[in-house]
Amino acid sequence: MFFKGSPLISQSASPLPVDSLLMRSSYVSSGTTLKQTLAASNVPQTILFNKLSLPSPDLIVDLVTGEVTAVKDYVGMASLNCIVIRESGSGGDALWGVFVEVFDSVSGTWVKAEDSLREMTLSRDIEDEVRPIDYTLAVSFPAGAKFRWRHYTSDASRQVSLIAKASTAVLPGTAAAIMSFWGVKP
Repeated sequence: MFFKGSPLISQSASPLPVDSLLMRSSYVSSGTTLKQTLAASNVPQTILFNKLSLPSPDLIVDLVTGEVTAVKDYVGMASLNCIVIRESGSGGDALWGVFVEVFDSVSGTWVKAEDSLREMTLSRDIEDEVRPIDYTLAVSFPAGAKFRWRHYTSDASRQVSLIAKASTAVLPGTAAAIMSFWGVKP
């Protein structure tokens, strides 16, 4: 244990940097269950958000397109927390996966970020299987860059969705997706 005045601790040392939540957005229910159901097998869809609970002057999220734009250079962590449901049982496993895309302003196209895909298996014959996922990655992009989360399923006939449930008399509601950006304050 070290104490103030100990020769091992410099009196003039600067404090350590502190992690800081910079922006948070979510997809939540407004009174009824809401879903983002994947419409086709192996066709990614953008994860959408409908509530900006912590706005940021440095990162702007478009609640219509799900795109995040950096107002200034950003280096930090991005996290996505989701609730995934497979509503149709029987017939085999289905994969669900999430990955990142960035906008290439030179070509004018969205490009998948290499090695960003995270997948999980939704088990066969389990109806209404609900699975949480937490995904955090280090990100760095310059001012003006765009970023978005995409998800897909290998079998859309299994009715795979992100799901936000409304609150009840005794339980709070759930968020289908929560996106957070973390940075460091010196």
